[in-house]
Amino acid sequence: MIVAPNPSAKRLLTRSQEYSVAVLSAEQLADVVRLQEKTPITLHELKSLFTPNGQADLSEIYKPTNRIYCELVQLLDGRVVRLGRDK
Repeated sequence: MIVAPNPSAKRLLTRSQEYSVAVLSAEQLADVVRLQEKTPITLHELKSLFTPNGQADLSEIYKPTNRIYCELVQLLDGRVVRLGRDK
């Protein structure tokens, strides 16, 4: 994987596909870190980042259903812990 400030050069993207390397912008990486802070990103979602096809695919990470699912799991997890302590 290559992380660069603005990896939009045609030659870079062509060569990354040729050598099976994923390319991610620094801003995209920062977005992933911010999302991870709010709700956990699953391994399945992260896998899409490392698919070597040139520009990294963030569609799995940005899917609203994935974000909602993670937030729901966090909410329920916290609720179960609180209920368990009350006993």
